[in-house]
Amino acid sequence: MAQNHLFDCGAVFVSKGIVHLCGSPAAAHEIFAPLLERHCCGDFGVAGEEIVETNLAVLAHEGEIRSTYLVSLAEDDQPILMMLTTVVGHHTTRFHLPGE
Repeated sequence: MAQNHLFDCGAVFVSKGIVHLCGSPAAAHEIFAPLLERHCCGDFGVAGEEIVETNLAVLAHEGEIRSTYLVSLAEDDQPILMMLTTVVGHHTTRFHLPGE
């Protein structure tokens, strides 16, 4: 059963850095899909308390909603920080690396 989304993520974009890191757009999508579901349902990953509070405050207004997740691409790999950012107005969501 699908979870209840707190907000609409709009159109979804994956950064070049994520595609490069994952090896292909298809591989990036496999990682991205469950993170997008978590993001839209209010599970903001390892985002700090201040970011979570800001995210919750802007749900009813226009503002950025940010999530940060630690993702291991292979079983023995170190986790990598990956981010989702839903932009002002909640029209688009970007899956990206920090700094992109």
